[in-house]
Amino acid sequence: SQSSEDGHEFHEDPYADVRDHLEELSARDRSQYAGSGQGDANHELQLPLFAAYTTYLGYAVIIMCGHIRDLFARLLGHGRYLRSQTPFNSDNLQSYAPLLKSWENFYTRRLYHRIQDCFNRPIASNPGATIHVLERVSDDGNK
Repeated sequence: SQSSEDGHEFHEDPYADVRDHLEELSARDRSQYAGSGQGDANHELQLPLFAAYTTYLGYAVIIMCGHIRDLFARLLGHGRYLRSQTPFNSDNLQSYAPLLKSWENFYTRRLYHRIQDCFNRPIASNPGATIHVLERVSDDGNK
């Protein structure tokens, strides 16, 4: 321990060597991975064309099916997302501004609800390279 000018004693930091070592490791990682342009830093990931095209094709099919479902719902006057008339004045949509744009509403109704199980998976383990997910069951068809 040492004493300062005003007479108070202070102790040397017992973790100074650990902090110095961590600073050295941090500097090494920054020089290696922080876009210095040397070594493997320029390595770009390549997406195979087959995977890219099939992904776009899958989205195109889902979008087309959604538009067909909307068309038949309007023609037949029956659909899950059609708004039915109610006797309440507060349900008159002509007097309110729309909450969503047409594409946002279409995406939510026809695409996201169909593929939400891919995105919203509850994790049942610690995060890492491999994880365990809970299997969910829907009684309402994920509506």
